[in-house]
Amino acid sequence: MAGERGRPTVYTPEIAARVCAEMAAGKSLRKICEPDDMPDERTVRRWAINNVEGFAPQYEEAVRLKAMKWADEVVDIADEKTKDTKRARLRVDTRKWLLSKVLPKVYGDKVTQVHEGGDKPVAVDVTLSRVEVRERMARILRGTMTGTDDPGDTGNDPGRDQGEGS
Repeated sequence: MAGERGRPTVYTPEIAARVCAEMAAGKSLRKICEPDDMPDERTVRRWAINNVEGFAPQYEEAVRLKAMKWADEVVDIADEKTKDTKRARLRVDTRKWLLSKVLPKVYGDKVTQVHEGGDKPVAVDVTLSRVEVRERMARILRGTMTGTDDPGDTGNDPGRDQGEGS
């Protein structure tokens, strides 16, 4: 009998609240899901992607709160007196990179495209929306997206293998 017997797989508001509270406190989903009484992290991600019982907004808020904790930690780490400056720099750089991905509108590099040809240039913000991020996460979980995919690609290429159920 292979598998993780006894791990919960059915969504409950209690487990969802526990996951979100621990995540907002700064814990990684991997660490949150290590105990045997918690679901596998893939299960929790699927709950968020499929918005099981309205879980997606709770999960997104927990991720935002965790990111805000990282922002505070960047200042704390930078202010620490340490002899291991390489490790401190790595810790700061890792958090800054994560912040730029989780909260790109606040901490990411501003990317705009300017379209000319009319009376006035038009700037277009090209950051991904929550819906686009959720769709890309779903494609990753289905195994139909790789790290080499074009970020603007919607996955509607008829020549591409869409995986099971697509």
